Amino acid sequence: MFLASEHGLTLGDSAANEKPLSVDQNLLHTSYEGEMLEDPGYVPPDGTFGRTRDLADTPDFQQTVTITFRDGAPVALDEADLAPQLLLEQLNRMGSAHGIGRVDMIESRILGMKSRNVYETPGLTILRAAHLEAEAITLDREVIRLKEDFLSRYTRCIYDGLWFSPEREALQAAIDQSQRGVDAAITLRIYKGNVDVVARSSDTGLYDRAAASFDDSAAVSHADATAYIRLSGLRLRLLNKFRDRHTGQGDNSRGPIHDPDGIPRLRGVRRGQLVRFDRGRRRAPARRHAQSFTG
Repeated sequence: MFLASEHGLTLGDSAANEKPLSVDQNLLHTSYEGEMLEDPGYVPPDGTFGRTRDLADTPDFQQTVTITFRDGAPVALDEADLAPQLLLEQLNRMGSAHGIGRVDMIESRILGMKSRNVYETPGLTILRAAHLEAEAITLDREVIRLKEDFLSRYTRCIYDGLWFSPEREALQAAIDQSQRGVDAAITLRIYKGNVDVVARSSDTGLYDRAAASFDDSAAVSHADATAYIRLSGLRLRLLNKFRDRHTGQGDNSRGPIHDPDGIPRLRGVRRGQLVRFDRGRRRAPARRHAQSFTG
């Protein structure tokens, strides 16, 4: 602080405190660390955050913004083409005004200890919400699931400082491939710390209104749905059959199953058998015979 004062540099309000915070700031985020924040129960006082407004000081009106993506990259804001830096700078100003992107979290460091970190990421929070929605409308279901699987590995590489590692490069190639055709315009509503997607459109999207409809003209018939349910449940029926045959522990808790003729029966009970119940408990099956009803 003495060196900074000698050269006329301003370090912010926290520098004047007895126990100042360590603040790192760049285009993407602002991070806060320090002795005060090392106590996980410590509540940062008003004025701690230098990038985003407290919610009480944010505007009492909603703001909407539309972000356009081409091949997964943001290229325009409200239909105005912008370079990536300028686009993120505008989102930062917008998010800061509405109190967007404050994060207070416990992290698991690479050396094994846990630490508390506080962040402000106004622009990236808005951008991430829009990008996830752009992927939702354009990517195949299984590609989305696959991307979710390896994205945690990718972020771990970055967190651990392994940007130039071969595993990060391999994951990057997969991510780049997945973003081909992620072309969409996503409209969001920003208000009091919240970011909500309210509309989306895409020329390359996989959304089909007719296929998604629930009326009689739907692309998938009720018969198709019934057949799919039976096929998708085949492995579970076979598993239950195996368990009942070999362990006697077939699962009847999910209710009756149905014979091919549509007659419901309990799991693990063969056709032509009677099942008697005593105080809610299932007893041993008895063969269907008139003598079963005597006495």
